[in-house]
Amino acid sequence: MNTSALKNFKPTLELIRLIQNSISGRSRSRKASVKIIKNVAKGYKFEIKQRDINPLDDYNIDKLEIESKQLGVIELDTFIVTKQTVGQCSGIAGNFGSVLSQESQELFFRQVIVLPERLSLTEFIQDERYWTSDTSSQKGRFRVNFGDLSLDVFKYQDVATKKSFLIIDSVEQLAFKEFSLRAYLILIALGFATGKFYQNEGYYFGFDNDEMAIPIFWRYIELRDSKNAQYYPVYGNAHGIVHHNSEIADKFQAILKPIPIEVFSNLCQNLYEKPDFQALLILMLEACSSSLLLMPAGLSVVLEGLRSIIKKDNEKPFTYLTEDLAKEIKGEMMVVLEKFSDKIASEGRSVLEKKINDFDKPTNQSQLLMPFEIYKIALSIVS
Repeated sequence: MNTSALKNFKPTLELIRLIQNSISGRSRSRKASVKIIKNVAKGYKFEIKQRDINPLDDYNIDKLEIESKQLGVIELDTFIVTKQTVGQCSGIAGNFGSVLSQESQELFFRQVIVLPERLSLTEFIQDERYWTSDTSSQKGRFRVNFGDLSLDVFKYQDVATKKSFLIIDSVEQLAFKEFSLRAYLILIALGFATGKFYQNEGYYFGFDNDEMAIPIFWRYIELRDSKNAQYYPVYGNAHGIVHHNSEIADKFQAILKPIPIEVFSNLCQNLYEKPDFQALLILMLEACSSSLLLMPAGLSVVLEGLRSIIKKDNEKPFTYLTEDLAKEIKGEMMVVLEKFSDKIASEGRSVLEKKINDFDKPTNQSQLLMPFEIYKIALSIVS
């Protein structure tokens, strides 16, 4: 066992436990006591008690700094007041934590998502085994290479509490904004690969060394709801699908493969370079987690968007028809149409004129088929 490769998640998870047990403190700028309390399902709420709070006045503050005995100085960065009475108010705390010396400060960052269920990555992505500081060996680690930097992804099962976590670590020092973006793209790619787009709540931590044991920075951010898609592209365990016949399962097991990490990294890099692709993948996850009635409409928009991206990446100039020749042919066809104009209704003439003007452009059907032709994906008659 290579002890230098040990991952010590315990201090991070202990800090999450402290945060979830509620935070109490005093406002640094106002004579007010503040509590941040965990909701049962998702998110946090805050309670502020201050003598001069009036229910008729708006309690609007951009940021609120709190001095807490347990966690030091905390900045309540995003909050919404939902209830206000004499001497107190309460609401939603969506973004709070310790303060970086400057936004561009570069640290080793970590994102932790508390999972609602056990997660196995082996059937979907090529992962490997790793060791933790409590000497337990776990399966579920892989490294995503973005080209200019890398992030490590871990599926971690706490032996003591039986809770599951998805953990993303930066390999190099970088700014928080850049880390949170790359980590988010990995979550999108994982959602596509596994059908599980985990979000809900993000706990973020910063460290001043690559051992990443004791955090010097932390922040909680409430995220959008997680999505559970009905479909996913690969599943590398035939025995998890075919239960009644082991021979058939063994036959397909030799064919089924999880996504290679190089392919997964390439997916993440494309999400980083192409915001349109990022939006389409999120729409795909939204569509695949909705009802069967709404799913086709969402997927048709995704297909159209992917066609545009793939076309742009593989666009080739027309070699069989020059612009001047196309213009000449259109002119000749318009002459023929004019010859028979007295026999064609005005509505029909407009339709034919449009078809003539677009004769050198591919049809909508051929454009939708284009990505499948480029990647040599055979479509059945049903498709």
